[in-house]
Amino acid sequence: MAGTVKNQNNIPQLVKLFTDLSRYSVLIGIFGEDDSQMVEIGAYNEFGTCRIPERSFIRAGFDANKERIDQICEMALNEAIEGALNGSSQLDAKSMYDLIGLQVADIIREFLTDLRIPPNAPSTIRRKGSSNPLIDTGQLRSSIVWKVVATK
Repeated sequence: MAGTVKNQNNIPQLVKLFTDLSRYSVLIGIFGEDDSQMVEIGAYNEFGTCRIPERSFIRAGFDANKERIDQICEMALNEAIEGALNGSSQLDAKSMYDLIGLQVADIIREFLTDLRIPPNAPSTIRRKGSSNPLIDTGQLRSSIVWKVVATK
């Protein structure tokens, strides 16, 4: 019994996927419309001030986890391409960016939680009751979120 040849053109689905991918991007961080006080606190710690030492958790979190983030992006893109090729577009462009945002925001929150340098001043440790430099109430950590936005 001879095998059958199936002629299937998946180019239109791939073109749609890649066009849609160029229409969106994912942003990860602390956003002013969510809580402007947390944006301020995050910026003071991310960049430092004359009284607060720099404790980069967003930039350093990305840099320290670049390979892991690259793997997340690659796996999500492969899944979206596979879905486009076999017609099960469960992971469209927007959903792909949401998946990446969810996982990368978790990585940045984890990095913030584990960050220990520079240490808090003894007076800050006494006031907070904790030596973890970026954790007081947990509000800063929970303010790290993502959003998928349309590109211009």
